[in-house]
Amino acid sequence: MTERHFDNPPIIRRCYGVYIAPNDIEFARGIEKWNKLAPERFPESKQNTRWNITFVPRVHQNPPRMEQVPKAIISHDYYESSPEDCAFSMSVKRNSLFFHWRRIPGQSSRGDFDDLRDKIDENIKLVAGALSVENVLGIETHYHNRITYAQYPKFYTSKKSLKLGEIIRHFASYNFKHKGYGPPNCSVQIHFAENISGNFSISKANIPDDQGLGINVDFQVQYRVKDQCPMSDVIAKMEESREYIHKMFRDMFTDAARKSFK
Repeated sequence: MTERHFDNPPIIRRCYGVYIAPNDIEFARGIEKWNKLAPERFPESKQNTRWNITFVPRVHQNPPRMEQVPKAIISHDYYESSPEDCAFSMSVKRNSLFFHWRRIPGQSSRGDFDDLRDKIDENIKLVAGALSVENVLGIETHYHNRITYAQYPKFYTSKKSLKLGEIIRHFASYNFKHKGYGPPNCSVQIHFAENISGNFSISKANIPDDQGLGINVDFQVQYRVKDQCPMSDVIAKMEESREYIHKMFRDMFTDAARKSFK
């Protein structure tokens, strides 16, 4: 069963991306070139900076101390419309290029890969050309799902008490008596092949308290390139990654949950 079979899917965001390795000069020149081309496809754009702090020992001191070393992570973000109501966007960083789709209330688009394929393929080639990147180092696909009381009340005994065993197959085997599950927090890595791995995680959703308990159910697949993967092969690898996500989706969600997504 593919994503098109669901009329009430839990998906809230999809991400498709590649990892790249241009040198600093190529990237600086390339991003300037792309910024001149981008407005035709992405009228809105902005640059975001976040800081990563790494602790390194200062061994020359006695006794040694840990020193904080900040590193700026710069993201060049592009939107088809204003960031607040934009469903499709793109982020370019020094080592990656990601496309993001998110569900916007009131909009009919569900972000199926079949609908996004041509748009991703066209834009990824244009950006890669601007950055002088011919090959990718890896491919990554994320599907972010959310279960809430408002959308799926049948899986709750109350707004803050979840029947987790009726949603996630692997919690259905717990036979001891209880009155419901609280916020779960777990992650499992899955190895599909030598260079393909997946990750399945459940966590508490960050939603207002008056909406009750919500959970995020996320699927991620990473395709690590052994030698080189040309840009022309990226879409096929993304489709392969999507199939692995569908397998995890079918295995992790119960039959009852999948029926409620129809």
